Amino acid sequence: MPPRVTENIERPDPVRLRREGDHEFTSTMNDPLESDWRKFNARLEVWRERHLADRNRRIAAVLTEAGKTETERFWAAEKLIAKEARALQRSLDDIRRSQMINRLLEMRLSGMIHREDLADFSPKLRDRVFFGGSGGKADDPR
Repeated sequence: MPPRVTENIERPDPVRLRREGDHEFTSTMNDPLESDWRKFNARLEVWRERHLADRNRRIAAVLTEAGKTETERFWAAEKLIAKEARALQRSLDDIRRSQMINRLLEMRLSGMIHREDLADFSPKLRDRVFFGGSGGKADDPR
């Protein structure tokens, strides 16, 4: 019986490719590029603090809103804080490489990041976060 054609084909070893830093060939959405993962980790604090600065201004505005009683202001601020806390938990809890795309999607939905924040990330990742990986119109107009 002649040998099967596929038996003679040398297949690249994904582990070897990883060791050599050639992540383009082994990257999936659940296993993002090393360069994207490093940028993501380096920017988390910046994105969080920028987002919270904006949200804290909104909360301060609610607490000083004219025409409302102190009780109304308190409960309006508490409601806003609870909403923002849930968004932060969805965006920032469970930071693992395999969950990076999910965290970025949550950050986009909560307004924590915008398209320009990912300008130097891989095109594949940007497409997934802002176009849903479909190549269609962006969900975020920025």
